[in-house]
Amino acid sequence: MKPPSSQAAAAQVIALYVAWNARALLAAWIHAPYDRCGSPAFLLWAAMPFFVRLSYSLDARDSAQPPVSAVLPAAALALTFAGIITDLSVLKDIALAVAIGAFLPLRPATFLWLALSVAWMPAAGWVFKSAGVVGVNIFRLVLGAAAIPLTPLYLRREPIG
Repeated sequence: MKPPSSQAAAAQVIALYVAWNARALLAAWIHAPYDRCGSPAFLLWAAMPFFVRLSYSLDARDSAQPPVSAVLPAAALALTFAGIITDLSVLKDIALAVAIGAFLPLRPATFLWLALSVAWMPAAGWVFKSAGVVGVNIFRLVLGAAAIPLTPLYLRREPIG
């Protein structure tokens, strides 16, 4: 197994830092009734980068890893700093989504996948609270699961363009 490139290592450190800043998510997922299905939605949503990287590792024909974005980790840092300065958790949550997105090949489907991150963000519970606790939690699971059909778009190793 090849060691990660310096760009990948930097993206990993940034993702860990951003995740630390978004640690309030755990309390929301545990204590807020509208956010109870946030953690399963997060796991469904975040499985994509894991499976894409795993598929590259298991493919004996290609030893290259998918590229790590240079722009997305920088954007994640800027968003988490803005979240710290303004004390807005939603910015920290968006930063976490962007930091995790750096580990996917940058394709048009990446932006749809990033939009589906609303499934696990506590802000969605606040926005859609008129649907009731059950409705919001079903909405979270459906959106989290909607990321799974995007997987084949990332496993095709076609050039972008």
